[in-house]
Amino acid sequence: SGPYFQLATAQYQIALAARGDRSQLEKARQGLRRLADSKTMLAQVLVAQGRLEELDGHVERAVSCCENAVDHGSTDARVIRYLVQYYNSHGQFRKATSVIELFRKNSRSPLTGEFGHLAALASASNQNFEQAIGYAMDAMAPNSRDFREHILLGQLHMAAEQFEQAEVYFRTALEYGTDQPDAWVAWISFLRNLSRNDDVAATLKKAQRQFSMDAAPLALARCGGAAGIGRAAGRGRG
Repeated sequence: SGPYFQLATAQYQIALAARGDRSQLEKARQGLRRLADSKTMLAQVLVAQGRLEELDGHVERAVSCCENAVDHGSTDARVIRYLVQYYNSHGQFRKATSVIELFRKNSRSPLTGEFGHLAALASASNQNFEQAIGYAMDAMAPNSRDFREHILLGQLHMAAEQFEQAEVYFRTALEYGTDQPDAWVAWISFLRNLSRNDDVAATLKKAQRQFSMDAAPLALARCGGAAGIGRAAGRGRG
């Protein structure tokens, strides 16, 4: 059997291991060892090795394999996502943005969905807010009505001190998420950060009218917390 068949076999064995048949891991490992000197599909072999090490609980080895795969030209989005998640969780935001830019250069593909949000988080944590906004915009579907995406863009514009743009996104988030406490909390937090206290008070009254009796206590408590009411009351009791 040729190298492509051997790689396909190893990939199938890894897939079986992911479904619970861990006896396939060693078989896949042996098959990949025989392909270690392959030049034509080294990136694919490294990707498979990374997935194997991840399943076997060797996170550092998995990361190393994925990094090597990217260095050898891999544009597998799953590999990039895995690395970005790892880097973000370990505070290595420069590495995250570096591998994202390399992916974009090699694949010429936009960053969509969760992948784009991870990229935005990495860039924002690296204080590169313009880049973060660009990633979040790429991730957003045309005419998106997902209030969470609008909240994210509002927060990024807020961090970049682009308050007018932030307000547009927070207002839109509230329009699309009228029945979602997160949308109200984000809008109230924005208003409070700009010391628009009259608007905060008016928004709290609207929130009281919005939520049902069952949802009201928790939702309004969160809105009040965003407005600083809970913290102020806590200081008063002290």
